Amino acid sequence: VLSKRFPQLPQNNIGAVGTVIFLRFINPAIVSPYEMGIIEKQPPSSVKRGLMLVSKILQNIANHVEFSKEQHMLPFNDLLRNHFEAGRRFFIQIASDYETADNSGHNMAFISDANVLALHRLLWNHQEKIGEYLTSSRDHKAVGRRPFDKMATLLAYLGPPEHKPVDSQWNSVDMTSTKFEEIMSKHNMHEKDEFKSIKSLNIFYQAGTSKAGNPVFYYIARRYKIVTQPRLHWWPQIEIVYNKSGELRAMFTDTLNRVTQGYGTHTPLKMIPSLTLKEKMYPLKFKEKTNEECSMYKNLLLLMVRLIHADPMLMLNNQGKAGSEVQSSTLELINGLVSLVHQPSMPDVAQEAMEALLMLHQPDKIEMWNPESPINTFWDVSSQVLFSICQKLIQHQIVNYTEILKWLREILVCRNQFLQRHREYANVGSSIAICKQAHIKLEVVLFMYMWSIDIEAVLIAMSCFSLLCEEADIRCGNDELTVQYLLPNYNIYQELAAASTILTTGRAALQKRIMGLLRKIGQCTQGCSIAWEESFRNWEQATKLLTSYPKSKVEEVPASETFHRPTTNKRRASQQSTEHDLEDQVNEWANMTGFLCALGGVCLQRRSPLPRTHLSLSTPSLELRKSSMLSTSSQDVQYCPVTNFVGQILPLLVCSNEKFGAQIQKHVKELVGHEMSPALYPILFDQIKAILDKFFDHQGQVIVTDANTQFIEHVIFIMKNVLEVKLETPVEYLGITSIEGMMLAIVRYVRHLDTTVLALHTKTKVCQLVEVMMQRRDDLAFRQEMKFRNKMVEYLTDWVMGNSHQIAPPGSGDLTGITRDLDQACMVAVGALLRGLPLQPEESDRGDLMEAKSQLFQ
Repeated sequence: VLSKRFPQLPQNNIGAVGTVIFLRFINPAIVSPYEMGIIEKQPPSSVKRGLMLVSKILQNIANHVEFSKEQHMLPFNDLLRNHFEAGRRFFIQIASDYETADNSGHNMAFISDANVLALHRLLWNHQEKIGEYLTSSRDHKAVGRRPFDKMATLLAYLGPPEHKPVDSQWNSVDMTSTKFEEIMSKHNMHEKDEFKSIKSLNIFYQAGTSKAGNPVFYYIARRYKIVTQPRLHWWPQIEIVYNKSGELRAMFTDTLNRVTQGYGTHTPLKMIPSLTLKEKMYPLKFKEKTNEECSMYKNLLLLMVRLIHADPMLMLNNQGKAGSEVQSSTLELINGLVSLVHQPSMPDVAQEAMEALLMLHQPDKIEMWNPESPINTFWDVSSQVLFSICQKLIQHQIVNYTEILKWLREILVCRNQFLQRHREYANVGSSIAICKQAHIKLEVVLFMYMWSIDIEAVLIAMSCFSLLCEEADIRCGNDELTVQYLLPNYNIYQELAAASTILTTGRAALQKRIMGLLRKIGQCTQGCSIAWEESFRNWEQATKLLTSYPKSKVEEVPASETFHRPTTNKRRASQQSTEHDLEDQVNEWANMTGFLCALGGVCLQRRSPLPRTHLSLSTPSLELRKSSMLSTSSQDVQYCPVTNFVGQILPLLVCSNEKFGAQIQKHVKELVGHEMSPALYPILFDQIKAILDKFFDHQGQVIVTDANTQFIEHVIFIMKNVLEVKLETPVEYLGITSIEGMMLAIVRYVRHLDTTVLALHTKTKVCQLVEVMMQRRDDLAFRQEMKFRNKMVEYLTDWVMGNSHQIAPPGSGDLTGITRDLDQACMVAVGALLRGLPLQPEESDRGDLMEAKSQLFQ
């Protein structure tokens, strides 16, 4: 070639030959043996450096150049000079012209798997450079762009090249060889009808042997690339294989069973009773599988799933079969794919299974699930898909939950498209149990993942509510049904979906918006109730971990007690909790706390009935609140999960954990004060009163401790926020239970505090709370209002008159300014208490109290 291109050069000037041969072919294989498929794993760094030095020596021999700049390579110059002549002779030999014996009968036998793999790797690694060359140096309309587009499309379909040793001695032979029959006989399949059918498909070929000497078989996926690539005239029609659908399904199921057993994942195919597979699977006769065999079956399974994705009709063709049999085979196929979606040991197979299921859910493909009864089959099969995936998401058994939620949203879109096609009879067959259960599970998933730490997962879950509403609209279009019948919280779900499209300023703002919408939910569906209870169980585990940290570090907590949420599973791969991980755990715990506070009110509607008469949470009249409601107590709101939650969250106001205590206190105080559902106020008031009662001994003496004082301060903050929020607080919930005892306990405790800056500030806050309480007087219930108000006046006037018995500790400093603020707050509070109150004290202390009140106005 060189002599023809450059006739003026001497014949023996072949330096360019050596440069090309070594620079482009030999040396890349030496430097990167793993990337070139020569070895199975990356060599150590020391070996890679040695290979690099060897390649430099060979390249300099080819270039006929000695080392000059690299000092550490100078000792090799003698070696170079000794091999320059040998290298020149080698290049002359390979560059000499010669004629082959017969060029006319050139065959393509040399295109072996090794050559195809090498070409695939070369194109994949250099496709960007190829594209730049084709599109920049030529007429892109005529030559450059179209070939590159075709090549890029082909590479995208093929995916990255596999890393396996290249053995040029492997030659494809016919699958009817004795070795193939021997291995099938070993697996007790030589007499099976399916074995004969598989042989007739001619989709296997033998390619060498494994290290153990066993024959290895590969599925010829490229036979079916005709499904996804632009068609060439000489390609066979894929439809000719449709009549082998039954055999392909049997092979898929058998391979799936072998893979799941071999990998030890113990993922059963029978996920739910109605997804029972036929007992025609071939049991694994040998217990000890080599890793090589497992890998072979796994690769075969991956290729078969890709085949389903490429053309589902290869598995859905059931001509001549009865409708029930067609539906059963579809269940078997889809059930097998669903079992692969949550396979942590095979992420590549799981991803392909998701794509295959999405393709099977395209409206035209759903029609083929059972052409005799498409709607009934749709509700049965698709509901089982939703049920299974949602169950795994609820149990946090899927690590890549965000991707699964995206995929689930696409499935819901396809379902609605199919229902839109059959709008006139969309409800036919939707009354079966699995359909209702799947809807409940889906609702649970969407609720639970709104408290996820992953904002993307939260937004996806919110957006899915619009698809539930769309489904309800389609199903109610031609039937005498209302959307509220199918979806009782239809309007709120629409608002949740709309909120997912609004730009937020961060995670906290998004959660606040969610909690506001959750408080507006008026109907407690099964999905709401189950989502709350599952979240509460997760919350209990998270609370235990955080409050006992570091004793409950993930490494030390038994597996049964570890909080297995999806985000922590991803973050704890190394079993080490970093500061960022811990912060995420606290934030997710706060999200759960807000979720439980906001949704807890509506879940009270589903609390289990108890023997005694219970408190009704329906809207009572003012007279009922002032009379019969006052006789209720905390015992009337008997145990339920919501009550248990309120009882567990209040002690966290004084959480003493060294690392998380302050954050937990802050979150609880703000979430209970701002985000709690008004329906929980009666329970909240009773639980606070029960805790405050423990601050006094059996003789009524105050037990002053730092923890008790801290609890009082947080309760004042919570009560003030609860009473100040007027717009969102229905009056009936504030009036269900009396707060007299709680308020008196707070004031009694605070008046026994020493005269410190903190104590004076606390008293000022108590006075402000009393003022807010009297502003909401008409919404509150009092058992003995006159007596209560007089007692409060007595306590507060002590603070103004200076008659309280607190002792100022040494070094407290000048408290004049703070005391003046307290006096002002006291006067405002006393004025609110006296407004409309007759100055009639109790008989027992008429004189002293009358004298004290008179002094106020002198």
